[in-house]
Amino acid sequence: MRRTSVQAAILSTLVASGCGGGQNNAGTPSKVVAVHSGTILPIPEDRGFVEVLVQSENAKPTGKGAGGRVVAYFLNKDGSGPSAPAPTDVSYSPADGKPYKMTPMADSASKSAGFQTEIGPFNPGRELNGELSASLGGQTVKLPITTR
Repeated sequence: MRRTSVQAAILSTLVASGCGGGQNNAGTPSKVVAVHSGTILPIPEDRGFVEVLVQSENAKPTGKGAGGRVVAYFLNKDGSGPSAPAPTDVSYSPADGKPYKMTPMADSASKSAGFQTEIGPFNPGRELNGELSASLGGQTVKLPITTR
């Protein structure tokens, strides 16, 4: 009987402590969910979060490796909805290439302030390495982006 009690106590402690310590590997609170299966990044100065991903396109590629868009969803401070006011002057600059202006996504029913690049040399499942830039409340914010 004593052995069962000790095992139950150990199991209770492990369950209560959890595995992740309340944070994901990007250092973002675990309550912020990547609804679009992207990477969640905190915006400096507690201005919210951005979810970044590469979205594949059904369009025929027009260049070496072309075939997707970089998409960014800007979220409020607790990650529960879109950033308000919505960001402006959003762009993505790959570490080794030209900057891409990001335009608001046509889907106004989107829960987040979504922006996208034109179709370019971006492929889902490949590393995305560069910088996301946006104007939030009149201030330019630049976020280094590295996804896997």
